[in-house]
Amino acid sequence: RGWPDRPDRCRCKRLWLAISRLEGYAKVLSTLHFLLFLVQGKYRSVWDRLFGLRLVFAQRQMPREVTFEFMDRQLSYDALTAFCAFLLPLINTRALLAYLGWKRAVGPQAGPGAPWTCGICASAPEVP
Repeated sequence: RGWPDRPDRCRCKRLWLAISRLEGYAKVLSTLHFLLFLVQGKYRSVWDRLFGLRLVFAQRQMPREVTFEFMDRQLSYDALTAFCAFLLPLINTRALLAYLGWKRAVGPQAGPGAPWTCGICASAPEVP
């Protein structure tokens, strides 16, 4: 039996209920913090807000010459990765390989050195 199924007087059940409540409070607090972050933008996390920690410059009069080349490249790679993650499941790889002319090694071509063999038992794949 799991902890939720135990009797109410059991210490494990009370501990489970307390942890469940704390998880709910943490989710609500995290949502409220996110909304406050969108409005104010001061604190990065709930812990930063609770302890009053903020990121500030070490020297106030520092010149703010920042090159954005790295950040632009990073954003471009991130967008490309997200696009590929969206697009790749939509592509029919069997039809694409057939269109490109790649064929599976089945029959007499199959063997230990054939490109489409099992790495463990060295047998050709079975086509369903």
